[in-house]
Amino acid sequence: MVKITFSWDDGAVEDLRLAERSARYDMPAMFFIPGSNSERKVLSPEEILMIKDRNLSIGSHTRSHTYLGSLSEEDAYNEMSDGKKYLEDVTGEEIVHFCFPGGEYNSRLLSLSKKLFRSARTADTCVTRGSDFLVKPTFHFYDRGYNSLLYHSLMNDFKLHRYVLSVWKTSDYFNKLTNIISKYLNNESEGYIMIWGHSWEIEKFELWPKLEELFKFLTDNFKQNLVTYEEFLK
Repeated sequence: MVKITFSWDDGAVEDLRLAERSARYDMPAMFFIPGSNSERKVLSPEEILMIKDRNLSIGSHTRSHTYLGSLSEEDAYNEMSDGKKYLEDVTGEEIVHFCFPGGEYNSRLLSLSKKLFRSARTADTCVTRGSDFLVKPTFHFYDRGYNSLLYHSLMNDFKLHRYVLSVWKTSDYFNKLTNIISKYLNNESEGYIMIWGHSWEIEKFELWPKLEELFKFLTDNFKQNLVTYEEFLK
């Protein structure tokens, strides 16, 4: 079975709007939320619970959305540990999934994250296969250009690359995505598609109609493939 799921980063206040639409279309999603973020306002504890109450998943994104590569081992560990504890105090549940801010990770950070979490997601794209711990997404819900799809699929997942090549004449990025998804799900027996992004990005570039189009396309055609983050990892 090819599994489809969504994950959203940064915990911006626009996550509330995103959660409402996800729930409306019964679209499973993981929200990776930091305790604070110097770049933008983040969800309050009460707002985090509003997302949780919609049966959407909550994951950690460090305590202060700090990129970890430049930190000492102790400081990097504390960022991960404090972010995990913050969300556990808010939700009353164990937080077992993590996402590296900015997608920045290395072998040292990977080892540290394994001490605290069951999985860690990156920002690497164009991947349709996973590992036991490290999770790499497939498509960014933002138009980075066809050349980006070509390059990253060629570097990371040659099977996906064939489908990317097949839609080069399609003009709109989101039409490209739906065509690739449709071709992949109709021709492959197993694998995954994870779409990731940021609610503040959807707001900034006025992509809400495109999001709803994608949600409707998936629920109308591939509802049986939609899974929660936990089901996705299995």
